[in-house]
Amino acid sequence: MRRHGAENRKGHVENRKKEIIAMDRKTEIMVSLGVAVGANCIPCFDHLYARAREVELDDEDIRAVADIAFKVKNGAVMFMKNAVNEVVDMPAADEAACSCPATGTCN
Repeated sequence: MRRHGAENRKGHVENRKKEIIAMDRKTEIMVSLGVAVGANCIPCFDHLYARAREVELDDEDIRAVADIAFKVKNGAVMFMKNAVNEVVDMPAADEAACSCPATGTCN
């Protein structure tokens, strides 16, 4: 029974790989840059920056990706801060997720 589930997951992973392969190279590198920024991985960013230049992404595009990653990361930090404050019975921070006070979203 368990083996059947593993086979289903394997098929799902193979299908996801096909979907990812369909992504164009620039988009893949932009997503990877965002993940590197979100993970605070400077060596990853340096490596991906070089790859970004190879596919003709300019610094403005790279800055835009980094800005989105920072917004998402800051939103996550704010939610964690509020969760800790709830547990220790402190008032929540007066910040909105992703620095968007009107919507509380990353867009």
